[in-house]
Amino acid sequence: MYDMRFVSSILLMLFLLACSNKSNEELLVGEWKMEGFDLSKADTSVGERQREVMESFNNKDGGLVLKFAADKSLQTVIDANGRKFDMRGTYSLADEGNTLVVQMEEDQIEVDEERSSIVFLTSDTLKLQVEQGVIIVYSKNPG
Repeated sequence: MYDMRFVSSILLMLFLLACSNKSNEELLVGEWKMEGFDLSKADTSVGERQREVMESFNNKDGGLVLKFAADKSLQTVIDANGRKFDMRGTYSLADEGNTLVVQMEEDQIEVDEERSSIVFLTSDTLKLQVEQGVIIVYSKNPG
């Protein structure tokens, strides 16, 4: 007869392995709230005033939320200074799942396509590196 602790340990290991094998595509689906900026890899073209603004950022007033759906649709909700903006578009992953490519609906933004590098992604944390080496940190909203 097997020792129950041994069986429990094996089951726990299998569960952890199954969770860790999720692709970036699977991990990305859900609602992500912007928590702030990581400027540790930002290049010197980021000015002092830009750094001050980013470092003082707090997300207590709604801030920015990204909602990635399994059907590749994206909703971006910005809630700042008492104004709320709701933009929609699509997303895809490139470079073996390491680059996020966002395409917003034409009338909502002037940029055709925006690319960000996924530098860190788990079931509860997303870090996207954007222009000038700035990393935007998001946490996943439960639910």
